Formats: sequence, C-alpha cells, structure tokens
Amino acid sequence: MRAAYRLLGNDRPSPSLNDILREAELSTRAFYRYFPSKDDLILHMYRAESAGVNGALQAAVAGARTSLEALEAWVGEFLLVAYDPRRSAKARVLASAEAARSAGFIQVQAEEAAITRGTLEKIFEQGLQEGAFPLAEPVADARALHALLSYHVSMHLFVDSRVSFEDARDHAVRLFTRGAYRGERELGV
Repeated sequence: MRAAYRLLGNDRPSPSLNDILREAELSTRAFYRYFPSKDDLILHMYRAESAGVNGALQAAVAGARTSLEALEAWVGEFLLVAYDPRRSAKARVLASAEAARSAGFIQVQAEEAAITRGTLEKIFEQGLQEGAFPLAEPVADARALHALLSYHVSMHLFVDSRVSFEDARDHAVRLFTRGAYRGERELGV
C-alpha cells in the first residue's frame, strides 16, 4: 500500500500493477495472495483510510460534553483530512481520478460516507433531544454538512488552499447552528 501511495501520488502517468510491485519489491504471486487486482488494492486502501478517519471522528466526538461541542469536534476532525499534511497526501491519492476509475469505487465510497455520516447523525439526534438543535433533521442535516465539508476538502486539496482551517470550520459550524438559534426564537426560548 505504501508503494501504491507513492506512485499514485505522483504527477506521472498512472502506474501499472507491475510498477507498484516493482516499487514494493513484491512478486505477483505475493500480491495475488492478498488482492485479486490493482482495483482491489485501491479499494482496500480507501477502506483502511476511511476506517482511520471514522475512528478519529468518533474519538473526537467522545470527549464532547454537549452536542454543540460534538459538532465542532466532528467538523474540525473531518477537515483535517485536507488540512493535515500527512492525511492530505493520502486524501489526494484516494480522491484522484485514478482511484475513482477503480471498479467498485463508487459503491465503496458511498458505503464509507454512510458510516462517516452516521456519527454526525447521532450528534444531530442528541442535539434534537437536548434542545440545542430543536429544528434538526438528523439524516438530511448530516448529508448536507457532509456535502459542504467534502466540498471544502476537495477545494483545499485540488483547487484553492487559501481558505484557512479555522474559516472552513467556523463557517460550517455557524451555518449548521443558525437553525438552532432560529428554533429558539420560534419556540420563544
């Protein structure tokens, strides 16, 4: 996997499986014991990185005392995918056109995104129960916030890295807590 990250992360043409095996100093026999194809290697890389991100999201949220703190922690941790240099290198590879062309990639990406949003849905549900987010629609809000942050991540990785981590984080949290404050006014709280 390290060899695949190194080669897929370059601006050179797409590496073949043989290029990756040569870089890793592995034989095809050793490779095929673990992966049926290069596509399966990339899908495994995506799943492994997503599991790490989801674990970090859950750990960040676990220390929060309120749903607002949990939301802030989740947003900040999610943005680190693009803003932490170590993570962003892997994210660029896994968000590349090369990775997206892998057979089954869209399905795996959707499955992993659903897991990522699951933690966020729980935050919105908690906020709804606490009264912190009285107008929350947990599933819809999780999808919308995930989409916004995915946009920030993509922009930072590939287009324009001028938006600071703090600005991206604060904008997302403000946007998704405005409804809570509107709810307080509407409910007369």
